[in-house]
Amino acid sequence: RPMFYDATFGGATDPFTGVVTNYSESSGLTGDGTSTALGPDLKLNNATVFPATPDNIHYAVYNRSTGTSSGYVFGVQDASVQAAALIKYTDNNTYIRLGNLASFVQTNETTVVGLYIVSRRTTTDCSVYKNGTEIANYSPGATAMPNLVIHIHAGNVSGVTTAYTARTLSFYSVGLSMNLTQSSNYYTLVQWYQRRRGRAV
Repeated sequence: RPMFYDATFGGATDPFTGVVTNYSESSGLTGDGTSTALGPDLKLNNATVFPATPDNIHYAVYNRSTGTSSGYVFGVQDASVQAAALIKYTDNNTYIRLGNLASFVQTNETTVVGLYIVSRRTTTDCSVYKNGTEIANYSPGATAMPNLVIHIHAGNVSGVTTAYTARTLSFYSVGLSMNLTQSSNYYTLVQWYQRRRGRAV
């Protein structure tokens, strides 16, 4: 089952700067593109949390920002493996990975707001869902996940926080993989959660 973290995770003791001042309950956490990020103490290669890692895992983010933006909304990378999402990068494309650096999925979307779920089931089956609909599927490869802490609003590249985004994110989760029906039900739940806080898109 997924582990939920609301954007309220950031607090006075959070090691990343800018989290408290850039958070609003009505919108979520808005990055500043230079220093605002979340770094929950979680690694995707944690076999206790993900017993079939790397082939039973998902990550998700709820994006409230339109337009293009540089920087990761979710990112962790070591020498050969990456779990990362660049939503509507400066070239207007969205780039998603959950496996080998050489393997990724690229989409070109008019609208990029809402819930993105990246769900990996095998080395040849990884789906990208947006708002409960599958928008892409690819073969991610890789037989392990990075031994590094995940970052939200930025990327953790070989232990260095980099590529901060200025997007507004109001939800994220990491957990076990989902199929289309599960992702659709999950989107319904998350959308209800966002409406309760007046920030659904």
